[in-house]
Amino acid sequence: MQEIGYKEWGLIPYDIDPSSGVLQAPNPPMMSIIALEENFSIVFKLNAIPQSLVIQVEATALSAEGHGDAVLSVYTGSTEDSFRAASATPWEKGFESMYALFQTKVDRPGLYLKLYYGHTTAFVVNKVQFYS
Repeated sequence: MQEIGYKEWGLIPYDIDPSSGVLQAPNPPMMSIIALEENFSIVFKLNAIPQSLVIQVEATALSAEGHGDAVLSVYTGSTEDSFRAASATPWEKGFESMYALFQTKVDRPGLYLKLYYGHTTAFVVNKVQFYS
């Protein structure tokens, strides 16, 4: 698999409508460790648009407890203010040392990708990577 980078990323701390929430303050393409709470979203602007995209999310194993194949909802769009729910495969969960790895695949993503978190417990994300 070939890694696909992203131009910018950002956090939407209270994303009531994931299909239209707009990122207010984009960050350079170096994501730090973040704790997602209920109704938080992470938005990415990808460098390229592949036919299919594999998303890999690394989280702390402790915060991943109790999460299965519906940890994050995936949205995609061609503009930064309009998203649609992506048809993604169920999240696969694995462990590597102190971390939980979640992976899914999205067909025909747009330039923008949003990962929406709708659970009530905090979820600590160490990194997100994309592959074609």
